[in-house]
Amino acid sequence: MDEEGRRRIAALASALRSKVARMEASGPTTADYVWEIERLAHVLGEPLPGMHLAIGMALIRAGANLALVNEALRSQGHLRRREAYACTCRDPP
Repeated sequence: MDEEGRRRIAALASALRSKVARMEASGPTTADYVWEIERLAHVLGEPLPGMHLAIGMALIRAGANLALVNEALRSQGHLRRREAYACTCRDPP
């Protein structure tokens, strides 16, 4: 990400700070963040590649719950799900 992209995310985060504080105070769910990300993408215009991730980064920077925002992005297909880790060893050495 270039400097201009970082500035835009910082500006969006600054604008979202009070909205995110209200959301966090009301105990948001993943669905709340899915809705907010989609609303912001619509307000900002035609989605560009990476726009949803940039919105997610701005929400997190504004104080949103990291786990909820990540899950919202995953549920929309913008982040890959982590692979489940399973130990295949039977007896530790």
